[in-house]
Amino acid sequence: MMKRNILKRSLTVLLTAALLIILCLVPYAGASAFSPLDMKEDADVDKLNPDTGFRLVIYDGADILSASQIKQLAEDMSPVTDYCNVAFISTDSNSYGDIMRYSENMYYALFGSSSGTMIIIDMDEREISVYSDGAAHKVITDAYGYDITDNIYRYASNGDYYSCASSGFDQIYRLLDGQKIARPMKYICCALMAILLSLLINFIIVNSASKIQNTSGAEMLEGASKKLGFSTPQVVQTGQTRTYSPQSSGSSGGGGHRSGGGGHHSGGGGHHGF
Repeated sequence: MMKRNILKRSLTVLLTAALLIILCLVPYAGASAFSPLDMKEDADVDKLNPDTGFRLVIYDGADILSASQIKQLAEDMSPVTDYCNVAFISTDSNSYGDIMRYSENMYYALFGSSSGTMIIIDMDEREISVYSDGAAHKVITDAYGYDITDNIYRYASNGDYYSCASSGFDQIYRLLDGQKIARPMKYICCALMAILLSLLINFIIVNSASKIQNTSGAEMLEGASKKLGFSTPQVVQTGQTRTYSPQSSGSSGGGGHRSGGGGHHSGGGGHHGF
């Protein structure tokens, strides 16, 4: 009897241990092996511009580019290193569930607080992001980040990921070089505002022209009766009430505000689904 109890306990311990091992391994079984935070040495491209010291990094974690496309993309990105660090990342596993949070963490894993810019194609969330920080973010603002992703997301929708990234870095370089890029959404918004303003002005003009003219004071007096009657007013007391009004003591109130503090990154950018 004692031997049976010991055997049952042993089997229970073994089954419990096996279950714990399986539970520990399950999260990793369905996850992508790619993580730039842990695999910096496995970059497809990682080189420095010898003249500026800025870094160029490519991680094609989602394997959406061919070897020749990675090589060509590195050449396309090289001019950006005249101004700042630059990176391209593709992933099919976004544990943050948000493209901008993922972009921020990937950026600081690669460049820290140094000036730089990056494009991410997130195959998990089906979104593209442009993220910049430091001096580069003063040029490639959040608004420009949205403009760039608006301009390139159609390439990704069609499965042409190389053209998506290449066109994005070309626009980034032009901004850093003091040139202009297409901003269709800005022009569309301006056009809509102009149409709304013209409609408002037209409404005001039509409304003013259609108003009925008021009779003038002279016309009213001319048509009024010339007879004027006057009667002496009389004062009649109808009631009496008492109101108690105590002397109030002066008081003064004060208020203040609290300010919270905390470290935060100054970077940012824009994103677009595809």
